[in-house]
Amino acid sequence: MAPTRPAHQPGSEQRVLFDPAGPDAALRAALAEAAVGHWVLTRDLLAATGTDWGLRASRTQVLAAAARRTDLVASWLAEEPHNPDAQVMAMRVAAERAVSFHRMQHIDAPRLRAEAEQAAWAIVQRMPSDPLPYICLLTLAQLDPGQPEHQHSGPDQLLPAGPWRLLNEAHARDPFNREAYIRMFQFWSSRSMPGAAYQFAQWAAEVALPGTAPLVLPLYGHVASEQHGSRPGVADLSRSHWRGAWQVRADTDRALNQWFAYGRTRSIADLSHLAYALTRADRLAEAARVFAAMGPYAHSQPWAQLAPRPELIADEISRAREQAYSAAEAADGQQQW
Repeated sequence: MAPTRPAHQPGSEQRVLFDPAGPDAALRAALAEAAVGHWVLTRDLLAATGTDWGLRASRTQVLAAAARRTDLVASWLAEEPHNPDAQVMAMRVAAERAVSFHRMQHIDAPRLRAEAEQAAWAIVQRMPSDPLPYICLLTLAQLDPGQPEHQHSGPDQLLPAGPWRLLNEAHARDPFNREAYIRMFQFWSSRSMPGAAYQFAQWAAEVALPGTAPLVLPLYGHVASEQHGSRPGVADLSRSHWRGAWQVRADTDRALNQWFAYGRTRSIADLSHLAYALTRADRLAEAARVFAAMGPYAHSQPWAQLAPRPELIADEISRAREQAYSAAEAADGQQQW
């Protein structure tokens, strides 16, 4: 049976929503408050999240991005200086600010990076079972990749050198944590090293357990390679890469059958990459299943490279989604016939 097409208003298509909270309603409520510096809902949300490390990572990441321009952390710590969640949020916000200032090439970027690293190591001491400080350190490693501690050998001599010890520490506390593996991938992809990034992604997918996020990482690698060989808005420049390369199909099949099929909590960004890979390969009926799982939510990446202008990204996604549903309905009709 074809995936159920979302209900539309008469004469219109379902709107594409770029919402950092995705379907997480509790996060959405806390996010609205965090954006104006209010911390009570953030405190309550993180207390309820507990030691669900994957959910804790995604929620604190989104909240920190919203809070970095506010005094949320300072206000919270002033009221509850010993609250461990407040201390973790302070670390997260420090890392967000360090990354932001680094991108702007601001004169204070090195100082903010050092302060963020210091905050992360302090959390390591206070909360030794928490993987989040190591995830933050992996994020910060992108800002200073030449440091000796960021150039350790991997578990295989063919793998590129990188911050493997930080990944190992995060993995020991939460095996195959999505953000930890994404940050490790970005250590190379953010420096225009798609080959090294893909090597890591392929290794991660090979060792990952069924249903875990690293199974999707090779698709991020293919997207990175495509970005380095195409121009935004030129849809067919590298389409043959997705249609014809056997390794691309194998990586897509693995993500579809060993990750998506397990139906666990899945990030919109990962679903977006799988839907993109299937769409680019003209596997539209299969892409429809992924779009259905996404609902109205979407991520701008990797669709942005198909749009000539940022404001047209939603149109690209909407068009692909409608084509996928139409293909699935046609295939379903042929089977019934």
